[in-house]
Amino acid sequence: MYLNRPKPNSNSSIDAVSCQQITTQSTDFYVILQAIFRAEEQVLVWTYNTTKTQHDEIFIKEYEYLVERAKRQQLLEDLSWEKIPVDDREAVINIMMYILSPAPATLSNTAPWIITVGASSIDRKFLAPIVLGNGMKIEGQTITPYNLEKKMYQLVYAAQIVNADVPKDTSGQCLPGSLSPEAAKGKIVLCLRGNGTRLNKGLEVKRAGGIGLILGNRREDGVVLPVDAHFLPATGVNYENALKILNYINSTKTPMAYIVPATTELDSKPAPFMASFTSRGPSPVSPNILKPDITAPGLYILAAWSEASSLTKLANDPRMVKYNILSGTSMSCPHIGAASALLKAIHPTWSSAAIRSALITTAELNDNLGNPITDEFGKTADPFQFGSGHFRPTKAADPGLVYDASYTDYLLFLCSIGITNLDSSFKCPIKPPSPSNLNYPSLAIPELNGTTTVERKVTNVGGSKSVYFIKVKPPPGFLVTVSPSILIFNQVGETKTFTITVKASSVNKGMEKDKYAFGWYTWFDGIHSVQSPIAVSLA
Repeated sequence: MYLNRPKPNSNSSIDAVSCQQITTQSTDFYVILQAIFRAEEQVLVWTYNTTKTQHDEIFIKEYEYLVERAKRQQLLEDLSWEKIPVDDREAVINIMMYILSPAPATLSNTAPWIITVGASSIDRKFLAPIVLGNGMKIEGQTITPYNLEKKMYQLVYAAQIVNADVPKDTSGQCLPGSLSPEAAKGKIVLCLRGNGTRLNKGLEVKRAGGIGLILGNRREDGVVLPVDAHFLPATGVNYENALKILNYINSTKTPMAYIVPATTELDSKPAPFMASFTSRGPSPVSPNILKPDITAPGLYILAAWSEASSLTKLANDPRMVKYNILSGTSMSCPHIGAASALLKAIHPTWSSAAIRSALITTAELNDNLGNPITDEFGKTADPFQFGSGHFRPTKAADPGLVYDASYTDYLLFLCSIGITNLDSSFKCPIKPPSPSNLNYPSLAIPELNGTTTVERKVTNVGGSKSVYFIKVKPPPGFLVTVSPSILIFNQVGETKTFTITVKASSVNKGMEKDKYAFGWYTWFDGIHSVQSPIAVSLA
C-alpha cells in the first residue's frame, strides 16, 4: 500500500514557493491557497485532478476565513470563492482536505528505546441522534447530561440568526456574542466547528436563548465526533450529516428537529479506527525507526477525574465528577503502559525491548468487521498512522519470538546517527552499523538507493521445539528477501539471526522521493504469528 500525496498540477510549472514571494499579481490560485495555510514556510504545491462539482457551504466558509486571514497578513488582496473557476473548486476542496488533515512527520517521543503510541477508537458510542421534521433520523453522539422534552423544536442554522456585525466567514460557528437572542430563543441551533472551542459554542447558544445545540464537523475532522459535556441539550454530527441537516434547513420554511436522549451502544462497528488528532510518521528525528510503534484506545475513554476541577475545566462550571470521558494519546499511552506492566508481571525476566516487541508483533491490523483499520475519513490506514496495528495484550503475553535490544545496541544506534558523546565510557566504532540495523521489531528504510540488507535477531520465548517459516508481503514496487526462510529452535531462550534484503524493482521508477510504500514480513509456526511492518522510500 502506498502513502500518497496529491500529484503536482500538470498545468503549473511551480513546484515550491516561499510565502514571502507571493504577490497580488499571482495567477496560480493553488499557490495562493497553499500560502494561506503555510504562511511563513517553504511549501510544496500539490493539487488533485480537477472535476466539475458544486461546492458546499461548510468548505466555502473555511475557505473564505482563510482568505480573510491571508488578507490580514498582506498575502493577497482578494481571492473570493466566486472568482475561482467552477471546474477548479473541487481541487481547492481537495487541497484543503490534504493540508488540514494530520500532517506526516508530526510525531514526537520517537526514540527507539521507548514505545510511541497512536490513538484509535473503541467499540462504544454515546448515541444521541437527531430526528428531523421530515422523519429523517441522523446519528449524533454526546455525553451531555441534559435532555429536551420529547417534542419537535424549530431548527435554525447559526448563520441565519447572527447579529449584523458578525463577519460572514465565521457566521456559522456560534462564536461568543454572535447570535441574536431574538432569533435564537427556544430553537435548536446548528453550529459548525472551526474557530472557538466546542464548549463555548454551546455556551453561546445558551446565552442567546437557544434550547439545544447540534455541532457539525468540518470535512477535515473526519468521523471523530465532537463528544462533549455541554451546558444545554446537545449532540455532535459528522461532516456529511451536518450537510444533510443544512440541506434540510434550506429545503423547508419551518425546519423542525428533536435531539434524542443519549444512550450507550456497545460493540459498535467499525472499530477501531484511527483518531483524526493522532500524529503521523515517519519519525522526524530518525526515519530509520518506524514510528509510531502501535495504536491503542484513545477516543472517548472513561478516565478518572479530579474533583478539584470542574467537569469541563471551565471556572464557571459547577459540575464535579469522579470520572470523565477523555480523548487523546494521553489516553492511549496508559493502555500500553498498563499492558506493559502486566507483561512484566507475567514475564519478569523480559527487558523493556522484549515487552515492546511482544506488543508490536502481535498487534491487530483489522477492525471488528474484518476489514483493514481505517483513518478518520474511512480510508485504509497505514503504519505511519497505527504502527504495527491495534494492541492485543492477551496475544502479547505469548508472542512466540521477541526482538530484544540492549543498552549497547542503543549506543551503537546513536553512533550511527552522529550522536557520539552520550556515554563517555563507550567509544563509537569507526564504521558504525546502519541505523536500520537496530534490532527493532519493524523495518524502516528511507531513501533506498538500489539494494540494502539489514540484520535482525529473534529470541524464542514460545515452545522449546519450534520451527518458524517466513511470509513476506513486500511493499509495492520493492522486492524483499528474508534469509534463512526457516528458523529452527531447540530450546526457550535460543536466539537466531536472519537478514532482510530490500531491493527497488523497475516498476517504481516513477515513485516520488518522499512517498513511502508499506509491506510486512511475518514469522509463523502454526501457533504464533510474529508480524513486522515495513516502510520504504526511494532516494
